[in-house]
Amino acid sequence: MSKKSWQVMYKFFKHINFIFVFALVSYYFYLSWPFIKLATVDFLSQLTPGPVVFNFFMNIVPPYRLQVLHYAVKQSNFSFNTVSESTKVFKKYPTYLEIPSASIKGPIVEGNDEKAMDKGFWHYPGTGDIKNGGNIVIIGHRYLKLPPAKDTFFNLDKVSVGDKVFLKNKLGTWTFIVIKKKIVEVGAVDILQNNQDKLTLITCHPVWTSKERLVVIAKPVKKSSENIF
Repeated sequence: MSKKSWQVMYKFFKHINFIFVFALVSYYFYLSWPFIKLATVDFLSQLTPGPVVFNFFMNIVPPYRLQVLHYAVKQSNFSFNTVSESTKVFKKYPTYLEIPSASIKGPIVEGNDEKAMDKGFWHYPGTGDIKNGGNIVIIGHRYLKLPPAKDTFFNLDKVSVGDKVFLKNKLGTWTFIVIKKKIVEVGAVDILQNNQDKLTLITCHPVWTSKERLVVIAKPVKKSSENIF
């Protein structure tokens, strides 16, 4: 092969390598853009992005943590009854939340603050439960994990009125029907009031921000049993 042929081949592969590297960098930027946008838009509120690129890297690259209580409302004008450890039903009976229509499924966890959301859907302290009734408030991250992961509220906006929501544990299944979906301000406290039997699901809105709250409310239509506890 002549020297000229080698030079032509070298230039060809050089261009191919450049295109490959450019495509790889562009793809990485495309996947990371939502988090870059999130960090920029919410910089003043100290909200940082979730996992950098893929859920696959969650175990390698720890997700950034939220610095302030963005998911829970401020409680300056609202208080809850103290709930003792012995009455935390979801802790005693591990329970899963499932919404088939939105590909949502994950464990309900107890905890005194929003750090519990790193482990699952957080049962807001002092609100109702499947034993005592009342307003069962469940709060979840929206972009700490992304689909196809199911233990996230990323797709909560896809839930429609009439959809079924299930709470499942070893004692049985509790079925709820969605009756309302709405957007509320961060400081809204009425959605937490324990004034009737219902299920209230809360996450941030719009996606990639924490400016408002997306709220889905469902009414109970079927209990697994009346006397199982």
